[in-house]
Amino acid sequence: MHAITTTFEFRKLGLLSRLIAMIVLLGCFLSFPVQAGTNIPLTINLSEPVDVTGTPRIAVDVGGVTRYATYTSGSGGSALTFTYAMTAGDVDLDGITLTSPIDLNGGTIKDLKGNDLIDLTFTPPNTANVKANYPSLGMDFVADADGRYTLNGTVYNDLPSFLTASGGTFTRASIGTYYDSTGTIQTATAGTPRFDHDPVTHTPKGILIEESRANLISRSSEQDAWINFNILINTNVIAAPDGTSTAELITRTSTSSNFIGKSSLKATTAITYTASIYAKANTGRYLPIRLQGSYPARADVCFDLQSGSVATAPIVYSGFSSASGSIQDAGSGWYRLTFMATSDTANVITMYVSPHTTPVAIDSNDLSATASVYVWGAQLEQGAFPTSYIPTTTAAVTRNADTISIPIGSWYNSTNSSLYSSASQPFLLGTSRTIMS
Repeated sequence: MHAITTTFEFRKLGLLSRLIAMIVLLGCFLSFPVQAGTNIPLTINLSEPVDVTGTPRIAVDVGGVTRYATYTSGSGGSALTFTYAMTAGDVDLDGITLTSPIDLNGGTIKDLKGNDLIDLTFTPPNTANVKANYPSLGMDFVADADGRYTLNGTVYNDLPSFLTASGGTFTRASIGTYYDSTGTIQTATAGTPRFDHDPVTHTPKGILIEESRANLISRSSEQDAWINFNILINTNVIAAPDGTSTAELITRTSTSSNFIGKSSLKATTAITYTASIYAKANTGRYLPIRLQGSYPARADVCFDLQSGSVATAPIVYSGFSSASGSIQDAGSGWYRLTFMATSDTANVITMYVSPHTTPVAIDSNDLSATASVYVWGAQLEQGAFPTSYIPTTTAAVTRNADTISIPIGSWYNSTNSSLYSSASQPFLLGTSRTIMS
């Protein structure tokens, strides 16, 4: 009887799910792995036909746990199929490993004359790309509606049914905004999860999890209700990032100092604030932003709405410190401009903006007496980074925190378990953040 050859054919690579996605407990996104199939067939090619009885098997190392690929078909021929049927909880993202020799497991492998197979050993092939990904509990917040969530092998295609089965909860006691698959800002009702997307590429990011924040600026998209110094405001002129025709055009009326602003009361201590606004170039290319306390205490930065860049480095004056600016492409020519600075101890802080044709400070003159820029969706929040847009009307509005919780259940093995998550934190603050606990 001849020995086994060392040729293996992998007819299916099993679970090759890619772990994409995101979380953060202050402005991020979350996703976990999910299975694509649960059986991995392996074919052994022999040098001649054989008859098989019983259930011979091959040991498979799956993340340090021994599983078995059991004989399933091929008797009477020279190609035998062994199938590794995954068990909920099997995860090996470095690739499974086969172990020689074949274990007859009470069965037999004989040639057609009735002779036993002489040598059951074989050289294990490279199976680094054969990956098992069948967690006891899996959540994929960026996949299509096909097996997005699993619990002990049962598939759920929507988050509410999965949470019901697992005893989990999702809460947010307020509305919240997010980018949909077309890059348009949408508003989710209270208690509704937000599945966020890149506003330009429309790539899904995962579920958006944010801490509680308040937009302290009232009339966030009604700049005609702001402090106005020589600015002409045309209301509701073009489509805003949320798809509604509510964006406003702000236009200089002279070459001298022109700007609009909105104030908010604050505690008489130094506080870090982040101001943001959506803007789009028109006849003006630049939009400076100022955060001001008790003048001359202030901080300035200027943004380029054509190149999508910070045009001038932030400048701080007496009483202000730690200023930084950033800009995000929001699609269709819109950018979200962000300016962070630590205030003085005045009891009022004011956010100012002004259209310009040159990269200058907010109260500088301009060569053009008619430079104009589209604006929408202003926000002033206490914190060192921006969060999703919070619309306001006559008063400040608070967006409550997102919380997703899955209790420990039958899917969790306290003596032999591991947790894996893939997350993206949009603003790196130099400190670690908890993804799960």
